[in-house]
Amino acid sequence: METAVIVEDDRLAANALADLMNADGFVAKVFHCTDDAYQYCVDSPPDVLVLDWCVPGEISTSELVRAIQHVSPPTRCVCVSGYEADALRELLSDDISVEFMSKPIHYDRFLSDLRTMKKPWAEDRLDQW
Repeated sequence: METAVIVEDDRLAANALADLMNADGFVAKVFHCTDDAYQYCVDSPPDVLVLDWCVPGEISTSELVRAIQHVSPPTRCVCVSGYEADALRELLSDDISVEFMSKPIHYDRFLSDLRTMKKPWAEDRLDQW
């Protein structure tokens, strides 16, 4: 089973997404701030990181993504936000790979997109890590 970490300060939305992902075969864990998610993800890198762009914590969203992709390059990162994806991309450096999905989440499309999302690093390079 694939593991997923959801970082979302809206508890209802986070729990609903976790329930949906669990029902679809993921093992999802929810965090409501970047700091707690950071430590967990560094210790146990997930297959998928789903996060809201604006989540409380000392660690920024982009720092969290960068750290996870440094520790675990194959982790797929999805930023779910009400902000425009192009505006968010401008805030990110080129060294991190993030997919953007707009809120509100359409769960069927979300799961479909998640299943087909390419991993940031090619599978044949994983033996280097």
